[in-house]
Amino acid sequence: MSLRHLLAASAFLAATGLPALAQQGPIPSRSLTCAQLQALVQRQGRVLISTAPHIYATYVNNCAPRDIPSPGYVPARDTPQCVVGYTCLAK
Repeated sequence: MSLRHLLAASAFLAATGLPALAQQGPIPSRSLTCAQLQALVQRQGRVLISTAPHIYATYVNNCAPRDIPSPGYVPARDTPQCVVGYTCLAK
């Protein structure tokens, strides 16, 4: 993803008020495009995303040095597998 696309997605998310939505609970992954999900994780640093009712996980843009980053895949509105960030595994 180019910096230009990331900036455009970030501007869209800021304009639509998604930070308020994120504070209410998990964001349904299929409600946003892959680029929107990636930008959200990059901007907020840590996001709770649901992939089905009552199934959700936290995705981050950076793990602590003591953890092992593992790419986090979720289905998005425009693709069945989108790398949105990382899940952090204990060493």
